[in-house]
Amino acid sequence: MLGLGVDRLQADINRLLASLFHQGVLDEQFLQLQQLQDETSPNFVYDVINIYFDESEKLLRNLRLLLMDREFSDYKKIGLHLNQLVGSSSSIGARRVRNVCVAFRSASELSNRPGCLRGLEVVEHEYHYLKNMMHELFQLEQQRILAAGVRYPISAAGSDDVWNHFLPADFPAGFAAPAGLPTRKQLFFSLVDNPLLINGTLLSFSLERKSGNKCYMMAARALNIVWGHEQRYWHWISLPNTRFGEVAELIMVWWLEITGKINITLLSDDTLYAAYFVFKWNHSPYGFRQPVETSLVLADTESTDNVVQPSMISLMQDSGGEEGQSPVLRRDGWYEVELGQFFKRRGDLGEIEMSLKETKGPYEKKGLIVYGIEIRPVP
Repeated sequence: MLGLGVDRLQADINRLLASLFHQGVLDEQFLQLQQLQDETSPNFVYDVINIYFDESEKLLRNLRLLLMDREFSDYKKIGLHLNQLVGSSSSIGARRVRNVCVAFRSASELSNRPGCLRGLEVVEHEYHYLKNMMHELFQLEQQRILAAGVRYPISAAGSDDVWNHFLPADFPAGFAAPAGLPTRKQLFFSLVDNPLLINGTLLSFSLERKSGNKCYMMAARALNIVWGHEQRYWHWISLPNTRFGEVAELIMVWWLEITGKINITLLSDDTLYAAYFVFKWNHSPYGFRQPVETSLVLADTESTDNVVQPSMISLMQDSGGEEGQSPVLRRDGWYEVELGQFFKRRGDLGEIEMSLKETKGPYEKKGLIVYGIEIRPVP
């Protein structure tokens, strides 16, 4: 009977954690925190979380005192407090508290007092909800410890019930789980670290580490590249350490236009996404000192606010483009530049069309190597 009681309490712990992950209250960082707890430090998670609560309450108290002063104007001080709260919330996996703190910080950067007051109310609400849920979790753990007659750490970090909530309810057509992954946790980390090729190897599928939301990358062959099938303009080559069999190398064009489309239903609901053009240069790039035009269109969706986002970006790091519009070097050695952002709502239908073009400049362009377009959640 003792074992049945322990098993029931452990199942209750797993269900509560699964619910908190499903709601977005916690993220994968909390499970990593649990894995640092062992028999030599059985109270590690409890101690870390309580230090977080003590420090957070001081910060929230200071924020309220600052905003209650009608003569207050030092919004930089609010930003400093929020930076601390964002960092500490991220470190324990308090995802929803972190996200509302980021929104609050945006209001402070605009010196928006009403926005800051609303932001504080939302942060306090999310903080107290998190604290109540953690109190319930620790109570269940204490009951489990007493029922078992021993003191050992929460074991939900490896539970399939918990990790199922990091995996999508619906995988894309053509998905087949890699062999040799007996647990849902192993499958999750495999999809985080090793994008899986689907749909004839022209599309890769992976998961975002903190949320489990879906990510995709479209191969260069999946894009519509004007003159892409003309060998005098573009060559299709293979490069080592790439997930697709071919990439496109620009020999020379005057008219540069690259477009990609993806069905919005492939993406995770209620998620802010960004699309990134992924590329590098050969030994002799030319003609890209001027900005190029990009757009992101939610075409044929049922959303009431289909979005067209035309913008100008630079593909060269040192071309003097606007802040946030220049490429960033990735860990895999390729560059990426953001084409635009969009929000995927539950029930949205249609396609996301992403494009990059330079068709007005009276000069030739060459040396660009196109890997593809990646679509992933905004951090």
